[in-house]
Amino acid sequence: MGVNLKGEFFMKTFVHSFSLAFALVAVGVAFGATTLTWTGGGDGMSWNDPENWGQTVNYPDSAAYSAKFTSDATVIVEDDVTIHSLEIDAGADVVLLGAEGGFPEIWLDNAFTLNGALTLGHLSLYCDADLTPGNEASLSLEDGASLYLENLKLLSGQPLSLSEGAWASVNELHVNDPATIVTIDDSALNTRSHFYCGSTTAPGGGRIVFKGEAPLLDVRGNNFRTSTNTAAWTAGFDWDFEIPLGGYAEPPIQTTSAILFDKMGNTTHQNRFNVLATSPALIAGTRLETALVHAPSGIVRNRAEGTSASAPVSFTAMSGAAATTDATAQHLVMTLNPSAAEVQEPVAVYETILSPAPPMGTASRRTITATYQVTALANDGTTTRATLEGGMLDDPETFTEGTSAILTAPGKYSNISWTAPKGFYQTCYFCVRIDQIDGNGDVVATSYSELFSADTVDSGATYIFLK
Repeated sequence: MGVNLKGEFFMKTFVHSFSLAFALVAVGVAFGATTLTWTGGGDGMSWNDPENWGQTVNYPDSAAYSAKFTSDATVIVEDDVTIHSLEIDAGADVVLLGAEGGFPEIWLDNAFTLNGALTLGHLSLYCDADLTPGNEASLSLEDGASLYLENLKLLSGQPLSLSEGAWASVNELHVNDPATIVTIDDSALNTRSHFYCGSTTAPGGGRIVFKGEAPLLDVRGNNFRTSTNTAAWTAGFDWDFEIPLGGYAEPPIQTTSAILFDKMGNTTHQNRFNVLATSPALIAGTRLETALVHAPSGIVRNRAEGTSASAPVSFTAMSGAAATTDATAQHLVMTLNPSAAEVQEPVAVYETILSPAPPMGTASRRTITATYQVTALANDGTTTRATLEGGMLDDPETFTEGTSAILTAPGKYSNISWTAPKGFYQTCYFCVRIDQIDGNGDVVATSYSELFSADTVDSGATYIFLK
């Protein structure tokens, strides 16, 4: 169940038990992983065919092996597999596809080295390590593919593309070159901590392109920022939007940060928000306002390097047919065709949408108070009510109701709670229930957040709720 399907990938607990495998290897190496290089000498496509790896029996099917590609290949992955590492050489164009009827997972026990082009389709790739692609590298995710990494550093023009419902989750994202283009096309990119618009060396800068009806950049941990080397950040940063007809049901940029643009000094004016000429909403010629950024803790707060003072940030809209405002301090709004007399019909929102960011809050002995985010309210004439439900079992059917709140505008809410039974001080489970209520007071639709867990304790404490 889920109000927002975007949450399903991010709500997954990325915990994997890797087995420790040692193997005697050739070429005088006593212990470690054996590297198998793709030759395509078998059927030319199957990961599980040893002859495609120049072998008669073995192929990369355990942490005893590393997989390496030195030339172009299109490979079908049939089963879940854990290997030591994956390496794509410069000049190689590799496509890894999940077999039809399945959605396999590739787990990397050690490292991911990308110097060529890699496309992932209909499968998941997990690597609990950093990735800094080489100068000739590119990375594409499509057809629902998912990727989990530690820090992803695009420092020299390497493109990253997500399309067709793809998902990527990284701890930190560094974009530090005017030639670096990140494209999010009806897909989602999550950073669990900072998103660096620029890094530790000149010139900084880069570009993110949002396409489709529901692109999402979800910055959970902290904020957009430059490095401490502010003086080197001279290139500016571009945010490009191909806005659909009627605008967005929920803002494509979401953040939990209290300071959205941090340590950028006098360079903040170089954040350019661009409406692409191919935007259906712009081509229509009618007036439309649509939110591009949602920051429930407050937007446009800048702290210059070496100071603690916060100040509003001005943004530049680089289209003559559009303008930006910050009327609510929680949304950055783009106005298309502002002089047009006719108003464009906004996209219909039939149910309230929760941010995919997990709830946070407090546990005071047995009582849990949830802090959660609402990025879009239904605009179909109904009233939205949020209720916290909880229980001692990992089973929503056993949950009982806590307190409720009527939602009046998108933003951050922290005024619903649930109390565990007396004497119960251990792990419990909860979710947010969303009811749509019509003019007669009847519930006409109900949906739920993802399921979370938290610990009740015998003394007050602050918690980040566990996935």
